[in-house]
Amino acid sequence: MNLAKQSSLNLLVCLLLVCVNWCAYANHPDYAARKISPDLIKNADVVYRTHSTNFKVIDKGNAIKKVKYAVTILNQNGKKYGYNYTAYNKLHKLNKFSGKIYDATGKLIRKLKKSDIETGNTTAFDKGSYGDTHFQKASLVHGRFPYTVEYEYEIKHNGLLFYPVIKLQGGEQVAVEQAELNIILTKPELTLRYHTEHTELEPTVKKTKQGTHYQWIMKDLKPIETEAFTKTTPIPTIHTAPAEFEIEGYEGDLSSWESFGTFYHRLNRGRDKLSKNTIAELKKLIADTDSQREKVKRIYQYLQSKTRYVSVQLGIGGWQTFNAAYVEKNGFGDCKALTNFMYSALKAVGIASHPTLVNAGSNEADILPDFPSNQFNHIILCVPLSKDTVWLECTSQSQPFGYLGSFTDDRYVLMVKPKGSKLIRTPKSKAADNAYYNTTQLQLNADGTAKAAVHLQTTGRQQALYRELATEHTARDQEEFLQEYLPIASFDLDNYTFSEISKDKPSIHLDMDLTVRSYTSKAGSSLLFCPNLLNRLSSPPPKMKERSQKVVIQNAYLDVDSVHIQLPENYQLKKENLPESKNLTSEFGEYTSNYELLADSALLYTRRLQINSVELPAESYQELSEFMLSVYKLDRQHILLEPL
Repeated sequence: MNLAKQSSLNLLVCLLLVCVNWCAYANHPDYAARKISPDLIKNADVVYRTHSTNFKVIDKGNAIKKVKYAVTILNQNGKKYGYNYTAYNKLHKLNKFSGKIYDATGKLIRKLKKSDIETGNTTAFDKGSYGDTHFQKASLVHGRFPYTVEYEYEIKHNGLLFYPVIKLQGGEQVAVEQAELNIILTKPELTLRYHTEHTELEPTVKKTKQGTHYQWIMKDLKPIETEAFTKTTPIPTIHTAPAEFEIEGYEGDLSSWESFGTFYHRLNRGRDKLSKNTIAELKKLIADTDSQREKVKRIYQYLQSKTRYVSVQLGIGGWQTFNAAYVEKNGFGDCKALTNFMYSALKAVGIASHPTLVNAGSNEADILPDFPSNQFNHIILCVPLSKDTVWLECTSQSQPFGYLGSFTDDRYVLMVKPKGSKLIRTPKSKAADNAYYNTTQLQLNADGTAKAAVHLQTTGRQQALYRELATEHTARDQEEFLQEYLPIASFDLDNYTFSEISKDKPSIHLDMDLTVRSYTSKAGSSLLFCPNLLNRLSSPPPKMKERSQKVVIQNAYLDVDSVHIQLPENYQLKKENLPESKNLTSEFGEYTSNYELLADSALLYTRRLQINSVELPAESYQELSEFMLSVYKLDRQHILLEPL
């Protein structure tokens, strides 16, 4: 080839490469290559460069939601933010879904292909449920940090019980460069209600050709430090909700809790019919008692013996129950269906009760009582009696009568009535209700091993885990759990027995025989051991220089330990080697420990720890920290045994 032609060709190729390269960079989104403010990067694992939610309300039953966001992933901890999971069903149709990933310079690495997207049914891996909700999920990752992931999707809503809630930070190491929420009401009769938490941001409102446009823009949100012993993390959050709504032909009003309760009642009324045979069986079951409480208990235990929980989520079925006859025939149902069956059974024998909506979960935040909206995920039954109120969790076959536990206790709930639905609170337990009594006989051996005969009595929240283990798991599961759960470094579980599993009270007993290896350690010719075998405070409180949030302890409890320790032969325990007994008192709780030498070469160690439910100012954390740190250290005190 002619050298001149070769040079021209090379020049052309170079120009083309420059052009392609320039185009690649010129077409990248600005945020993908733009430097992030050092203030945002500090302590962050990821930064939302942009997050946009556009919610266009067509009418009170239909809307289109478009979401587009880009998140820059700074390190290994942030990789999970490259994952997207989007659910959809016949009421929420997924129209579009796409993703892209960019390198640190903003260069497009690749686009999400159809083969990269996994789809499935949300109940496929849960034998206890079925429904019509599906999902699409994808993950975009890159080998070098930082990189930016972008996702975009569109959902058409048919039925508007929910409006968007924007809460991006989640209490993790997440920063936000810019986020916006746009809600457009296309008809003048539509009304938007909103509520903000941990921000005073107000929307800008303007009239456009499309309708009334509400817009919130948040900028430069630094990562929020999660503080120990708090109720909630102060994450800037925007809640929105309709006033009037429609779902599958059912109209509702969310402007008050009473009107929302009226909607739920209307949605589910007329579904309480039971067969004559079942009604006769129920009446026979309670014929020999005049006690209303006893009648409720017998029918609840009848429910537990006849039914099991199966989640069913089909269309409006997430809110509308199957009728009582369905549960009667099939012996299963979801929380709505089983609660409705119990309601129907009580109604059949003349006892009034009320389905009650709750946001369930052991660590769930309480609902916003001054913002009527759909904030619930579960339903229980409230049975008002002449002298007290009985609360029933209808999905459990093993839960004791009248006990709610950490899943639903101490929170606002919506009691549903034909008229007069209202917010009330479920009961709050006291420390003594959640007790752990440990009586242990411990035989120390000169070779460092020990034999322990342990008897545990637990109540309330402290029995829930053991009850589930005893009633819903195999012997192999139980043994494996106890091997991992007990706070002993090395031991053999020689024998164990669950007993006195009450159907009437939240209590259970557990007896265990253990062989503990290397329980004592050598100190020259002497032995060292810690008398607190099973119940040490697991970790010291985190150190905090500054604190902004209230100090909150929600779960009160009581621990009482009594350990009788038989000393090994040829060893003695001198009185001067005994730790000092302690008595600590604070607003947060009380702690006592005591050591008593017995005449038969034995030691009695006793410990009592009560933690109170409190809500105190932020400056109280120092006192709490000192109290907990003292308990942590006292629980680990060792005793010296000397040879005779």
